Amino acid sequence: MAEFSLPFNLLDQTFYLPFVLVFAIVFGILQTAGVLKSKPVNAVVALGIALFAATNSAFTTTFFQILPGLAWFFVVFFFIIFLAKALGIGKDKTGKEKVEPFTLIVVGLAFIAFLMVGITAVPNIPSIGSQNLAFIIGLVLIFFIFWIAYKYDPKQAG
Repeated sequence: MAEFSLPFNLLDQTFYLPFVLVFAIVFGILQTAGVLKSKPVNAVVALGIALFAATNSAFTTTFFQILPGLAWFFVVFFFIIFLAKALGIGKDKTGKEKVEPFTLIVVGLAFIAFLMVGITAVPNIPSIGSQNLAFIIGLVLIFFIFWIAYKYDPKQAG
C-alpha cells in the first residue's frame, strides 16, 4: 500500500511561522485594499499564497535570515503607533486631524533627553549599529516635532 506524505512537516516551525506571517499580511492587505469584496475569497487567496511561500525553501531560508530585523521593525512600528495614540496624534471623532499641544511638548522633551543621554543609552544591534540607530531615532524625533508643529492649530485648542 502506498503511503501519502506531504512535502513539508506541519509541526515544523520552518513551515508554520512563514505560513502564518504571510497569510496574515496577504489577508490584511486584501481586506484593506478591498480588491476582492468577499472575506472568504480573500482568505482562500491568502491561504494559497501562504502555502506557496511556506513550502518554498528559498523563501523560508531568507525569511529566517531577516526575521530578527523584521521583529525589531515591528516592535518599533507598534511603539510609534502606541505613542502616537497615547499622545493624541490622529483624527478625532469627526474625522478632522487633531494634535494636542501636550504632544509637541512631550516629543520635544524626548528629543532633548535623547540629546542629553546621547549614544550611550542606544543598544548596539549588530545589523544596524548603535550610531546608525541613534541617527534614525534622532531623525524620527525631529520629524515628529516638525510634523506636530505643522499640524497644530491654535484655534482648535481653544
